[in-house]
Amino acid sequence: MRCVLQQTAHGNVRAASRAARAYFGLRISDFGLPNTEMQTQEYLADNSDFMPTSIRNPKSEIRNLPSGPRPSTLDSRLLHGFTLVELLVVIAIIGILVALLLPAIQAARESARRSQCQNNLKQIALAIVQHENVHKVLPTAGWWGSWVGDPDRGFNHRQPGGWIYNILPYIEQNDIYDLGKGLTVNQKWPVFQQRDAITVSDFNCPSRRAALAYPNGSGHTPVNSRKAQTQARADYAANAGDIQLLEDVCEPIYPRTFNESDVTPRAGWPPTKESTKLLDGTVALNGTFFCGVNVKLSAVTDGVSKTYIVGERYINPDQYETGLDHSDDWSMWSGYQDDICRSTYYDPISGESRVPLQDTPGTEALQYFGSAHPGGCHMAYGDGSVHLVGYDIDADIHRRNGNRFDGDQPKK
Repeated sequence: MRCVLQQTAHGNVRAASRAARAYFGLRISDFGLPNTEMQTQEYLADNSDFMPTSIRNPKSEIRNLPSGPRPSTLDSRLLHGFTLVELLVVIAIIGILVALLLPAIQAARESARRSQCQNNLKQIALAIVQHENVHKVLPTAGWWGSWVGDPDRGFNHRQPGGWIYNILPYIEQNDIYDLGKGLTVNQKWPVFQQRDAITVSDFNCPSRRAALAYPNGSGHTPVNSRKAQTQARADYAANAGDIQLLEDVCEPIYPRTFNESDVTPRAGWPPTKESTKLLDGTVALNGTFFCGVNVKLSAVTDGVSKTYIVGERYINPDQYETGLDHSDDWSMWSGYQDDICRSTYYDPISGESRVPLQDTPGTEALQYFGSAHPGGCHMAYGDGSVHLVGYDIDADIHRRNGNRFDGDQPKK
């Protein structure tokens, strides 16, 4: 009934009639209500005292509303904005998500860097093998750290530069290898000085440091060059074998002049198995690289797939960029010393060993293999394969992998 009255009050007679028929099955005239708009107005005037305000004046409820379009329900909510609590909750959720994702992102980046490092070592190992294919011997490790490579002195014991310098032609770096070629000794000095600062990205692990020239913090001046203010440094070292102090064996015999190599060789130069025998009968020349020596792969009697040729080397992170670490203070174009060669020494009696280490701030560890990677360091074998060697590797197994002719037997 109320519906009928409302429709009638609004002047919608037809709608009121339809509502009456639907509800009562009657016509609106059966209620004594007007049938026309004029009758409706007269009816409202006569019965105004008995009708609700909304019926007497149907537009009164909206007269006081502000002019213009009314906002929708969604717009009304948006006008209120966020409360401070809601904003803090959103920020906290974002922070939690970032905290959860950051380790995963860092792990993915380290995985990519480790893969690049492994690939670097693979290319280096293949270059060493290619050198052996061409010259029938592995590269020489050079004379001593105070000498740098010379393009006019071949690939044998006459070459003062180390293994890194000697494999340049096999990693498509002939331009660097040939710097100074054909010049006199004195003319080569400034050329070699500039070469000391030339980097090659293949020799740097991206997890550790960029391929940049770093300060010559120790102030070293090569015998056959001038002092360079900055030096290129490598993150990889060749296998000098099962030897306790790799520099001490070479230091007494390396040439101090070109004459001591070419004309009147210094006593014990070039080294042999017999000349490098230690007091306990151990042959110091048991690795794949040694000063003034070109080892043949056929001399690796334990098998090339079981013997290291090159790997990542340990460096104190505090000295990555300073040139003050004793085992990281010469240019990578220099000769034999612990900047470019490392040891796998192990003594079962004393327990002293050179098991690989992860780079640790504040810790200096000379002659060790190691890396900046968690879990282990990459080592390349004589067959060109590269494997991750864990920091928890058995000390004697690591020693045997470095010794090329010990019969793969435990050390007694």
